[in-house]
Amino acid sequence: MSIVITVTCGHLGRAAVEAVLDRSTDPAEVIAGARDLAKIIDHAARGVHTAVIDYDDPTTITPVYMFVLISGTALANRDRQHTEEIAAVAKAGAARIIYTSGLKADDTALSTAAMHLPTEDACVPAGCRSRSCAAAGTARTTAATSSPPFARPVPLSSTGDGVVASASRRNLAEIIAVVVTTEEHQGKT
Repeated sequence: MSIVITVTCGHLGRAAVEAVLDRSTDPAEVIAGARDLAKIIDHAARGVHTAVIDYDDPTTITPVYMFVLISGTALANRDRQHTEEIAAVAKAGAARIIYTSGLKADDTALSTAAMHLPTEDACVPAGCRSRSCAAAGTARTTAATSSPPFARPVPLSSTGDGVVASASRRNLAEIIAVVVTTEEHQGKT
């Protein structure tokens, strides 16, 4: 069984690799992906395979069992990039796709969550069992996308009128690790 985790040179991808390894996953089963392998040499030092994975080049996808798609940050190209990656992953024979989506992407007025819906929709025809690891976002993301704190008593959130349900990157990485290393979450959002 091989597990590909994308964007492992970034904070969440790097933390996800660590969290998967912390759950006693054999490092030889994990493939850390990034556009620049020099940025993820530390993963290789732990026995993790590394591979070039470029969202602008779906041919960089190789056959895998499980594919963790960390949401890209190139907003103007993200829908196309993710759709092409998902199609390539399905063609390569992946059984499961895990995507870091936005909380209630299909039922929110919050644009930062709703923008994940095209990727979630692309997972359906791919024929893979998919799971969206939806979270309200990290405290950093919430702060970056909300009004200045003095302008609103509570930052905008897909939690309605409640308090912001933020999580640390480490928390989100642990969620990814649980979904990746257990079977009970297959096909759920």
